Parts: sequence; C-alpha cells; structure tokens
Amino acid sequence: MNNHKAFKVGDKIIDHGQTHRIFKIGKKKTFDAQEKRIIYYRPCLIDDNDGKITYSIPIKNIDKTQIRRPILEKELREILEELSEAIEEEDQLNTVQLRETLRLNSPHKTAQILKILWFDKENESTNFSRQKQDVFKTAMKRLIEEVALVTKTSLIQARQKVESALEKGKK
Repeated sequence: MNNHKAFKVGDKIIDHGQTHRIFKIGKKKTFDAQEKRIIYYRPCLIDDNDGKITYSIPIKNIDKTQIRRPILEKELREILEELSEAIEEEDQLNTVQLRETLRLNSPHKTAQILKILWFDKENESTNFSRQKQDVFKTAMKRLIEEVALVTKTSLIQARQKVESALEKGKK
C-alpha cells in the first residue's frame, strides 16, 4: 500500500474487506532494541460482537498485506455502474475460486463476484448452493460496508444502492 507513512489517527482502511479506523499510531521496541512504528485499528461499523476487537501491524509490513485505503467516490460510481450492466455470459461458479478472489480485497472483483452470484441466485433454473450463498453474503457485506463508508450512509441505505444497481442489470 502506498503512502503508508501518511497514516494518521482517524484514517480509515480496508482489511479483509472490512472497514477499520486507525485509533492509535505508536512505537514499540523489538527484542533487538529497535523501534517499530505500529498502527492500531478497529472495525468502523461495529457489530455487537466486534466491539472489543483490536488489530495492529507494523507500518513497514503494510505493503506485504492486502490492506488498502477506501475507494474514492468516482471509483464507487464506476463499480455501481458495472453492477447495473447486464451480465453477458454465465461464468462457471467455482466457489473455491470465488473465495480466493474475495481475499484479494479488491472492490471491483468483489462487485464482479456479487453480480455473478446475484444473477445465479435470481435464476430459478439453477441450484444456489449453501457455499454460493455464503460467498454471496460475504461479498455483499464487504461491498455494502465500503459503500456505506464512502457515501457516509447507513448500512441499510448502502444495501439499497447495491441492490438497486444489481436490479438494473437484470433488465
């Protein structure tokens, strides 16, 4: 991730598709007496069970992870437009590959997965398995969280935006 030196308390980041807020940047001594700068972060949109979860990572290690800054509004509009386009052809839905793609922490890829699964779910002639349903829920949750963060709206309003865009693509 670029510009990791510019992190400050209050910045938002995306880690494993979940939105987080940096609440502390500190220094920690290692066993060989060197100092490491560490960022500490918590989920932004807290579920009842997540209130006490805290994450940390040395700033120099961020480039080795999938941690990223939230997308910009312009990129969000592009993603919602992609969702509202009709699906061109049926892709083979290998849930293992879809899960691996979700781990990339890419909002564009998450939107593609969501779109494919949305249309598969809506198609009554296909079997929407439990595995597909789990991947669908994960992709939806991740995209909704980011939409809510970027648009500064509630999760409910963000879900409505995403579902509305997907509905447009059905026609």
